[in-house]
Amino acid sequence: MMTRRWFLITVLLSCAVLAAAEEEPVVVDWNAYVYAGLAVSRGNTTKDAYNYGGAFSRKLSDRSRCFVRVDGRYSKMEDYVSESKTEVEGEVQRVLSGKWFVSGVLSFRHDDLKEIRYRTKLGPGIGYYLVDTDEMTADVGMGLVYDHEKTEMDTSNFIAWRVSQHFTWKLTDTLDFWSNGEFLMSTRNASDFTATIRVGLNTRLSKHLGLVVTVEDVYDNLLDGSPVAKNDFQLSTALRYTF
Repeated sequence: MMTRRWFLITVLLSCAVLAAAEEEPVVVDWNAYVYAGLAVSRGNTTKDAYNYGGAFSRKLSDRSRCFVRVDGRYSKMEDYVSESKTEVEGEVQRVLSGKWFVSGVLSFRHDDLKEIRYRTKLGPGIGYYLVDTDEMTADVGMGLVYDHEKTEMDTSNFIAWRVSQHFTWKLTDTLDFWSNGEFLMSTRNASDFTATIRVGLNTRLSKHLGLVVTVEDVYDNLLDGSPVAKNDFQLSTALRYTF
């Protein structure tokens, strides 16, 4: 109970830091895209597989920026749904001084295969911009999040340490490389943790259309006693539309 109280105090203080700075002119600087991929089999097998999602980022002012990401997958063979999951994550960052920033993160995850009805996390953090140019951005961050989840068998909640990284690199005018990672570990039990890494390439075919290739590796040690594998690796491609 005391841990939760201190966590809530930390969240409120972080919100105060994000909101207390003097008003700044809004900078219109944003980009967004959506993507979708499809695989269909008919004949000896009947299978449909989809992957979909999108991302939005905006520079709110000279010192603030926000990011929103959505990813989903669905796969069905005959009458059996082999995969159905959705993840939404948002983050706000505000520069404190120099390259240091404070942040707030909120996310939601649903995964039928892992019997996760929902897993949410919310919390503050502090980070540092290693690089912040038009061609390359890189930052690392650390903080605390409140994790609440409901599975088919149980409901649990705990406070966890969160370490994250984001990286983007404009290789050419038509090719971008990006990666993001996250490590969560319970403050009360080091064996309760998750680790996620995503890397991808975005290629532009025209002004708005392009292709995205994504590699994702998720290790979920919170699935204690679950029959599904703890490590989940996926390689996917999709058509992307940039606004």
